[in-house]
Amino acid sequence: MTEAVEAVEPVEPVEAARFPRWRRWTAGALIVISCVLVPLSVLAVWVRGQVLNTDRYVANITPLASNPAVVETAATSLTNQLFDNVDVKQVAEDALPPRARFLASPLAAGVKDAVNRAAVAIFSTDQFKKVWIEANRVAHEEIVKALTNKGKVVDTANGKITLDLSALIGQVRQALDDRGITVFDKLAIQKLSLKFELMDSDQLKKAQTGAKLLNTLAWVLPVLALITLGAGVWLSPNRRRSLLRWGIGAAVAAGVVGASVTIGRSFYLDAVTSPNLSRETAAAVFDTLVRFLRQGVRLMIAVGLVVAIGAWVSGPSAAATKVRATARSLMGKTGDAASEHGWRFGGFGTWVAAHRGPLRVGSVLVVLLVLVSWDHPRALTVLFLVIVLLLLLAIIEIVARAASGGEAPPTPAPS
Repeated sequence: MTEAVEAVEPVEPVEAARFPRWRRWTAGALIVISCVLVPLSVLAVWVRGQVLNTDRYVANITPLASNPAVVETAATSLTNQLFDNVDVKQVAEDALPPRARFLASPLAAGVKDAVNRAAVAIFSTDQFKKVWIEANRVAHEEIVKALTNKGKVVDTANGKITLDLSALIGQVRQALDDRGITVFDKLAIQKLSLKFELMDSDQLKKAQTGAKLLNTLAWVLPVLALITLGAGVWLSPNRRRSLLRWGIGAAVAAGVVGASVTIGRSFYLDAVTSPNLSRETAAAVFDTLVRFLRQGVRLMIAVGLVVAIGAWVSGPSAAATKVRATARSLMGKTGDAASEHGWRFGGFGTWVAAHRGPLRVGSVLVVLLVLVSWDHPRALTVLFLVIVLLLLLAIIEIVARAASGGEAPPTPAPS
């Protein structure tokens, strides 16, 4: 029976010959456009979430508060500021007798090491995390206000938007006092700051012009990608082959974006690494900011490959035909075995056998709905849902075969 079903499958070149050339070219162009729009949609949605959504940005950046490289950079920055404002070596020379002044340099170095360790200890606490989150929220809200403001760029200190962690300076000085290091007590805290520049006014002016466009593209591009895909498949003389090509094209296009992010990472680290910003810290910040972009890229690669594989399996090639025949044979044997043991599932089994086609379509739609509703889906999410879909389809086939007693399921009456 399986062989008979496979034998009547249409020959694709004959079907394609019935359509005019303009339709084939238009369908191909739409499929290509959709493949290009897919990674651009992922990129636009990610950028919009990072640039214009404060809650999402803060949730993304929060793990950096526990990153050792970030903590070390903040501690080093504060330590350098303290020593820039107080000449610890000179203080030690003044306090030591003339014969012992050669100890001033090693004493200053020891104090600097102690200050750095105290700062690291403070910045490793939950209090630092709270300050980090609040400071990032305030800074990002300023960026959003600047980018979405209809008038001039929002006024900021010296035309810059900064991440201010200065609230922890007092705690660091108190920790030094507890360790007996009081050389910085006379230094006014107002002279110290622990700020990191995020964006200056020139950058804001450039970014402001593209904010509205970005906000629009994040919604328009995904819709256009789906519309062009649907139109291309509808116009195509061979819809299965068009889906196959779209799946491969979308996966390749998403892969190009992923490779670009990896290559851009190296250029970014080379550009920003400096004595005040270590390569490890810059890498931690970059990897944290783009982690959801990478997840989106992997997701689209997985979706594209799943669509391509599904289109291939449903095709007329010898290999695809054998795969389908083997799957049907396995499900049929399992259903026959269940029927022989009396597992016919009663009225439920009869209903499944009569509505096997709609149930298959419904299973696909349910899995797609779950995928769309999933918060931050990953490639493994797609793999998991595909396995669930295969299990559902297998259960439908087995129950229908068992209910029909090993025979072909009853054909429902036409509506």
